[in-house]
Amino acid sequence: MRINVRITGSSKLRIGIYNVPFTSLEKSNETYSVSHQDNQYKYLINLKEKTYQYVESVLYRNSKKSSRNCSPVSIKKNEDQTFNIDIQIDGSFLINHKFDQGALLIEQNHAQVSYRLEINSFSSSLLGQIKQAHKKVKRKENKKQKVKQSTLDLIQKFEQMEFIHQSQTSVNQDSFLEEKGIYLTHPNAYKRCENCANYNGKKCSSYNLEVSDNHRCSRFYSYKTVYGGGFSPR
Repeated sequence: MRINVRITGSSKLRIGIYNVPFTSLEKSNETYSVSHQDNQYKYLINLKEKTYQYVESVLYRNSKKSSRNCSPVSIKKNEDQTFNIDIQIDGSFLINHKFDQGALLIEQNHAQVSYRLEINSFSSSLLGQIKQAHKKVKRKENKKQKVKQSTLDLIQKFEQMEFIHQSQTSVNQDSFLEEKGIYLTHPNAYKRCENCANYNGKKCSSYNLEVSDNHRCSRFYSYKTVYGGGFSPR
């Protein structure tokens, strides 16, 4: 059995535990457990539910499936009745920890797997790589945040300009209509454009201007019901 540590591009740390004998697994209440301790690492890993079922299928049903991925842990069988376990952890755990004050303890409990990992010491060169990868991720996140904020600022500025433009247009239009003797009135008033024969739903045929349902003027021309049920104008 050997342990290998590598860094992914996203400042994640992958701890690989290789060539673990299936016979070293301890079974209890539908859970397989594997543990190990040396000068650098100490761990206890519990395989549950789907990972437990995977081990069962390998041991007793000769399953041909080579691996089971249950993030942040994956398990892969080898041809010599051993298996490999990959544990992915956030590199920031290591960046912020001071090993001269004690071991780094990481505990995670997921539906398919749980583990308890103690790291007593860590390679300074790997730690430097983690810090560089972490800085790169942070720069990307900050750049993305700045682009997002710039986009939001532009949208807000556009909305403000659009509101000002609409307000100015509305003021100019109302002022122009008032010069023609056309004013807004109460929505429940009878003498308004909606009830006028000169209004076609958008324009006033008398002034040849765009008006709303709630405008009114002195040229109001109402529909008249005539004998027989007809109305004028038709």
